[in-house]
Amino acid sequence: MKLKTLIISAVFLSLLMPCFAQEGSAAQMEMIEKLMKPGENHELLKNFVGTWNAEVKIWMDPSAPPIVTKGQATFKLIFDGRFLYGDFLGEFMGSPFKGINIMGYDNAKKEFFSIWLDNSTTSLLSAKGTYDADTKKYQYLAETFDPYSGQTLEMREEAYFASDDEYISVTYAKPKDGEEFKNMEMIYKRIK
Repeated sequence: MKLKTLIISAVFLSLLMPCFAQEGSAAQMEMIEKLMKPGENHELLKNFVGTWNAEVKIWMDPSAPPIVTKGQATFKLIFDGRFLYGDFLGEFMGSPFKGINIMGYDNAKKEFFSIWLDNSTTSLLSAKGTYDADTKKYQYLAETFDPYSGQTLEMREEAYFASDDEYISVTYAKPKDGEEFKNMEMIYKRIK
């Protein structure tokens, strides 16, 4: 009798196992669908959409005056608002300069990210960031290799909208054994 009860229980449980597996799969699918959808942090990316004139100041040496240049950036949303794609055209030290920027928010990691590529290097700059809703400021952190010094630099960017049509980004660099210094300031003014 005990053996018969054990066999019936085992068969009953084996018949229920697919139901448990499907229930787990449904919960997993719900989580995956939630992670795939753009959310409130993706809405913030819409503020960047448009064409902007940029005034750029670059400090290669903190004790020297900055190099000042101008450029133009165009930002658009891609992949149904999941990412922001930016094209930057300008001039740097007498040569044409072109860069691309992809920004987004990773729902799984709960962080912003920014990827930068340009025609003056073969390196990729990848930064991770946060947005403070109270101060309305973004802060990104990254590391990059400085070919001039042969050192890794810690990079920190603070960025915010001064108005709907003015965006300011300030980047600081810190050599491993040195002091942090202001490396770049970009002031974007929307033209359309």
